[in-house]
Amino acid sequence: MNRVGRPYARLSAAVQIQIYHIFQEAISNISRHAAAKRVRLSVEERDESFLLTLEDDGCGFDPRSKRARTGRGIANIISRASLIEAQAEWTEPEGGGTRFSLKKGIKASS
Repeated sequence: MNRVGRPYARLSAAVQIQIYHIFQEAISNISRHAAAKRVRLSVEERDESFLLTLEDDGCGFDPRSKRARTGRGIANIISRASLIEAQAEWTEPEGGGTRFSLKKGIKASS
């Protein structure tokens, strides 16, 4: 795990709980669908933003695929991210697997 300061310290408890549930769903999806052997978690503060990144070495994932739209996991992640004014994104890193990123601006009232 990458630790740079305490990037969550300036986030309200309500926002932290939503981030926890998003993380929980993302890890569950990796466990159930990715066939990954390794998962890397990074949590940091960068450019006045909280950034949570999960990267796996699994089979890859396209959030626009029919398979992704059949369950509620992705919809729940997007909904929770929207509630806290955060952006959720899935990309495919070079070499395969999936990178999930959650980015939330940090301000005094977060």
